[in-house]
Amino acid sequence: MSEVFINVKNTDLEELFDTDLVSIDELVALVEEQQSEIDSLKEKLEDEEQIREDFYKPKSPYEVYGLNEIDFV
Repeated sequence: MSEVFINVKNTDLEELFDTDLVSIDELVALVEEQQSEIDSLKEKLEDEEQIREDFYKPKSPYEVYGLNEIDFV
């Protein structure tokens, strides 16, 4: 059985490959690699969001300007 190739010349995919013709297997491998990268970045984002939720406390306007709330009561 013959292998199917796709012409990627003059497309956004051209810069990802060294050749103008790419096999379906190469495209599938690229998609799987990109999906893995997406999953990794999503996990990293979730971790960052959790860290922010756990450790970030918004400052009151008094803290921002170095004032004490008691001074205004």
